[in-house]
Amino acid sequence: MKVLVIGGGGRDNAIAKQFKNSASVKNVCVAPGNDGLIEEAEVVGSEATAGGTLVELATEKEMD
Repeated sequence: MKVLVIGGGGRDNAIAKQFKNSASVKNVCVAPGNDGLIEEAEVVGSEATAGGTLVELATEKEMD
C-alpha cells in the first residue's frame, strides 16, 4: 500500500513513522512534511498542499 500523509506537525510525523513501520505499507509520502521526516518518508514540500494539487499528487504517485 502507498500512503499519503497530509501535514507537517508532530502528530503527522508520528503517523508517518507508524506507516513506515507497517509491513503492509511500501511507500509513505508526506505533504508538506518537514525536515524531520526525510529519512522516514518522501517529503514533497508546501507547494503540494495548494488546492487540487494534492489530488494531482496522489494520482501521480498512485497513492492508495
